[in-house]
Parts: sequence; C-alpha cells; structure tokens
Amino acid sequence: DFIHPCNNTEPACLIKATQDAILDFSKGLPHLGVPPLDPFVIEELPIQLPGIKVTFYGGKATGLKKCQVLNVEAYLERNIFTIEVRCNITIKGKYTAEGRLLLFPINGEGDSKIKIVNSIIKLNINTKYYKDKEGRDHFGIKSYKYTFDYGERIHYTITNLFKGNAELST
Repeated sequence: DFIHPCNNTEPACLIKATQDAILDFSKGLPHLGVPPLDPFVIEELPIQLPGIKVTFYGGKATGLKKCQVLNVEAYLERNIFTIEVRCNITIKGKYTAEGRLLLFPINGEGDSKIKIVNSIIKLNINTKYYKDKEGRDHFGIKSYKYTFDYGERIHYTITNLFKGNAELST
C-alpha cells in the first residue's frame, strides 16, 4: 500500500510515488523488517580527515522524512532506477577526535551536532525479480550505489574539542 504504481516511466508519477514512499519508509515497516529511517540511528561512524580521526557514535540523524524528491528515472528494460533527493539533515550524538588541527593538538570528546543544509543524495539502484517459496513474484533491490553532495553549508557544534582547555573548547 505504501508504493503507488505508475503505468509508465513518466517522471512526474515516479517523483510523486517516491515522495509518498519516503514518508512511509521514514516511519519504518516493522512487518517487512525495515527500521525507521527518521530518526536514523548511527551507532558508530569513523571519519578520517587530513590530520584528524573523528568517530561519531550514539547518534541520530533526522530530516530524512522531509527530503524533497528532485528526479526519478526508471530504465525498466535494464532493471535500473535513479533517484535524486535534496535534504536538510541534522545529526546529534557523541564524538571523539584525535590528531592535529593546524598547530593545535586535538584530543577531544563530547557532544556534537551537525546541520547539513540542502545536501543532494543520488541513488543508482539495480533491481531484480525473484520468486518466493510459494512461487509468487517479488521485486527487490539487487545492489545500489550513492553519492552525497554536502550542499550549501554545514554547521558544526561540538563540545570539548580541546580536552582540558576550556578557553579553546568554547
């Protein structure tokens, strides 16, 4: 019931169907084993930056349910779909950081909040048809790739970046 079929590959119909599906998927589909996507739980996310290793953990990303679908293309003969969405995403959680930032040694841990404004996510999805034990046809995802453009700007709010140095950490 959460996916509205389109009779063809008309972009307007595909965009509306995808926009509607995002709202349902963001709540989760427990009967299908799909957890909620908004908030999206980030158990651990290590990021290696030049000179600094940052690990985010115990976090939640919100804003995915409000993503705006910009484009959807369906190549049915090749079982390929491409989806492009624009999102404002906020990530709150804890972090640890070690390394150097210019002349300053970094050894911090604390709370973090990251706001990503107008990010663009592009998905390329390869699909497949398969039969279940009763011989019924089902449609599923075979593989996918994505790109993430950070968009217009990113706001970082972090506490205790320079552990033990209150002047630099504020």
